[in-house]
Amino acid sequence: MKRMVLLIWVILIIAPFSAIPFHIVGGELSYICQGTAPNGNKLYQVRLTIYRDCNSLNGAPFDNPAIIGIYNNTTFVQRLALPLQSTFLLPYSAPSPCAPPPPNTCIEHTSYVTTVSLPPVPGGYTIVYQRCCRNSTIINLVNPDFNGATYMATIPSMDTACNSSPAFPNHPPLILCRNMGFNYPHHAIDPDGDSLFYTLCNAYHGGGRDNIPGGPTSPQPDPPLPPPYPIVTYAPGYSGANPMMGNPSMTINPFTGLLSVNPSVNGIHVVTVCAQEWRNGVLLGVHRRDYQFTVYGCDLSKFATIRPQNLIPQTYCAGLTIPFVSYSNNAISYYWKFNDPGKAPADTANVQNPVYTFSDTGVYNVMLVIDAGNGCKDTAYETYEVRYPLQVYFEAQGSLCLPNTSLQFKLKGTPLSPQAKINWFFGSAASLSFFQGNSPPTIVFNNPGPHLVKVEVEDFGCKSEYSNFVQFYAPPSFSAAGSAQSVCLGEGVQFFNQSVAETPLICLWNFGDGVTSTLCNPTHFYQKPGFYIPTLKVYTAVGCIDSSEITLPPIEVYPSPQSVLDAKPLKASIFFPEITFKNQSHNTTNTQSNLYISDGTVIQNFTQQYKHSFADTGRYTAVLESVNEFGCEAYDSVTVWIYPEITIFIPNAFTPNGDGINDNFEVSVTGMVSYEISIFNRWGDIIFQSNNPKKSWDGRHQNLPVPAGVYQYVIRAIDYLGVLHVRRGNIYLIL
Repeated sequence: MKRMVLLIWVILIIAPFSAIPFHIVGGELSYICQGTAPNGNKLYQVRLTIYRDCNSLNGAPFDNPAIIGIYNNTTFVQRLALPLQSTFLLPYSAPSPCAPPPPNTCIEHTSYVTTVSLPPVPGGYTIVYQRCCRNSTIINLVNPDFNGATYMATIPSMDTACNSSPAFPNHPPLILCRNMGFNYPHHAIDPDGDSLFYTLCNAYHGGGRDNIPGGPTSPQPDPPLPPPYPIVTYAPGYSGANPMMGNPSMTINPFTGLLSVNPSVNGIHVVTVCAQEWRNGVLLGVHRRDYQFTVYGCDLSKFATIRPQNLIPQTYCAGLTIPFVSYSNNAISYYWKFNDPGKAPADTANVQNPVYTFSDTGVYNVMLVIDAGNGCKDTAYETYEVRYPLQVYFEAQGSLCLPNTSLQFKLKGTPLSPQAKINWFFGSAASLSFFQGNSPPTIVFNNPGPHLVKVEVEDFGCKSEYSNFVQFYAPPSFSAAGSAQSVCLGEGVQFFNQSVAETPLICLWNFGDGVTSTLCNPTHFYQKPGFYIPTLKVYTAVGCIDSSEITLPPIEVYPSPQSVLDAKPLKASIFFPEITFKNQSHNTTNTQSNLYISDGTVIQNFTQQYKHSFADTGRYTAVLESVNEFGCEAYDSVTVWIYPEITIFIPNAFTPNGDGINDNFEVSVTGMVSYEISIFNRWGDIIFQSNNPKKSWDGRHQNLPVPAGVYQYVIRAIDYLGVLHVRRGNIYLIL
């Protein structure tokens, strides 16, 4: 109980700093000279760094873009609109490793970077960014949420030396602990090696709460206003030089930038550090960082925390395995004790976030011991309930076959304690619409249904429910049949389950030859002749459950004849077109065979062989039909090819004189599937070409007669057997 009171006290202290919306919490503006442009201007890389609270629900986000103004004294020179780039979380740091962070502590930061070109001018430049408003819970300002912030940097007058401003390299600390001394290296780095002198200085106000977008007193002035800038209003007892109450108060070493404080008051404080930039005894400018430091009443002895089970309610009824999470900070070792008698002394773990499986259900007081080093140790306890998930269902016992409509319901699933609450809902059509308890009486329904039945169970805070429909059905009727009682071997028999039921039927056929099938309407092919007695077992598995075994009439399977036809040769020339057909069947029963040839020839009672001479070329099919004494048939077929004789006749001379006698050079071919002829003159030029054997040469080229003489030809032809034939020779053209 003491630990719970302390936790509540800590939350109450921190609540003002975490529940009210935050805005921007700090920033600085710096620049680095990158050289001289061709026109004599100086090139400056400008960097704006901003910090904001990332847990702010209604606070201002990072500006996108951030509006920066550049002035020469009070004369406006240039407006910069810098887009938002990447953002980063500020790492947690505290004055002591024993100090946990305040709840919801989260600071993020970003940098806007661009390069500007400016000529050296008298009076130099002021670069400025303004944003309103500050956090309403700041304690060292009056009306802090009416005060904005101004971040600025100055470029010296007539900056021909190309000056770079200082910049603070270290991020500010996330929190300070009340009544704990703290030293923070708040030094800056100057790229030019100028001397730096540090002071605590006044924070500047900027912007306002007007709702005119971009106006000078709006949250984001566009452009920001020129100097000089007003100072924020400090609360009584506070100032820029004394921004935080402490014993001693906050100070900064003017030469090293070491910031020291022993804060005595919780809250958020605006602190501004100025780094004066000196060169050869001349003050070049003042670099500033404005930041809100949070002072927190760090409870250094209480930092071990176990995630409470109420934050993960799904674990209350999740079974024996539970994930645990340590909310502790800065720990270097963990010791968990789950106080599980069924596993002791092995009921421990040494990792940050263990997953533990308990030996049984129950209530366990889990302990966590944290060691953060440097003598920082703490112990925390949390109570966890371990319960099995509830998974219940019911079974309806009794027949669902009409005319019966009465059932006994039995609860199944996870075992329940005697204190479990069980509610049954049977509906208005039942003899009892509602029942409380584990075993309801027999329920009678007044119609076939369907009836929705529901059960709800609660045990140890775990809940489960299950519902299902109850339906009563007419009893099924069973019958079966086959498509034939006698078949030839190789013919299929179609079997039919002709049973009728209101729920799915399950079938198991036995065809009498050792083969079975679970199809309800299968087709079966018997492999041997004989007598077979098929049977069917058919039943319902749900609804009105019933079954039957049906025996069908015997099926006789007759032997089929053999039909084997042979033909030789399969290819023959039309000059020798005789093919010998042979019946090579071997049948043991009375069988008649007939031969059918596709040229119209029919040979009845074909038993041995038959020689057939074809009258024309082509492909022919011969079919052998065999029919036995049972009327069973068998067929076999062969295809033979009678191809034309292969010939090529080429004359050696022709006289294209127009007398009608031997006027064309004609080549005669038979038995060819492709043909090409080329004719050349004595210089090798092609003067005639054709792939049509019926096209002859008339002794002309390009419609003009060629002179008498000798010409060469090349003929390429492929016959029906795929053989290439090449003929070369001379042609005598005579006039």
